[in-house]
Amino acid sequence: ELLSSADISVSGYNIIPQHAVTRLAEVTSEERRRIIEDLIGLGIYDLKKAEAQNQLNIADTNIKIATARIEEVRLRVESLEKERNDFLRHSLLTKEISKLQAHIVSGKLSTVNKDIESLKAGIEDKETHLSNLKVERDKLQNLKVELERQLRDLQERLVEKGGQKIHEFERSLSEINSRTASLKAEIDSKKLNLQLLEKQIEGFENQRNGYDSDI
Repeated sequence: ELLSSADISVSGYNIIPQHAVTRLAEVTSEERRRIIEDLIGLGIYDLKKAEAQNQLNIADTNIKIATARIEEVRLRVESLEKERNDFLRHSLLTKEISKLQAHIVSGKLSTVNKDIESLKAGIEDKETHLSNLKVERDKLQNLKVELERQLRDLQERLVEKGGQKIHEFERSLSEINSRTASLKAEIDSKKLNLQLLEKQIEGFENQRNGYDSDI
C-alpha cells in the first residue's frame, strides 16, 4: 500500500525483480540490451517517438497540401480581381465613348441646323428677288402689249410724219423684248438656284434626322 501511494508497482519499471538480474547474466548482449530498454522504458519511448514522427509527417504533408491549396486560391482571387478590374475599365471606357459620341453628334447637329437656317434665309432672299423680277417682267409684258397695240394703231393711220414715230415705237418694242428675254433668263437661273438650295436643305434635313436618331 505504501508503494502504491508512491505510484510504484511490482510490474512497473520502478522495481527490478531479483531473478531479472540473474537472468541478465545468462542472455546474449542483444537480448540484454532489449531487456534493459524495456526496464527503463526505451521501447515505449521509441514507439511513441515513431508515432509522433508519423504524425509529424502527416502534419507536414497536410501543411504542404494546404499551402498548395492556398496558393491556388490566391491565384484564383488574383484572376477574379483582374477580371473585375478589366470589366470596370471596359464599362468606364464604354460610358466615356458614349458621352463623346453624343457630344460629337450634338455638335454636328447644331452645325447642320445652322446651315439649314442659313440656306433657308438665302432661299427667302432669292424668292423675294425672284418675285421682284416676276413683277418687273409682268410690267414689261404689259408695256409690250400696250406698245404693240399703239403700233398697230399707228400702222393703220400711217402717214408721212408718222414714219418716224413708228420707228421709235419699234425701237422701244425691241428694247422691251430684249429686256424681257434677259429677265426670263435671269428668272430661269434663279429658279435653278432655288431648286439646288432646296435639295441642299433636304440633304441637311436627312442628315439632321440621322443625328437625332443617334442621340
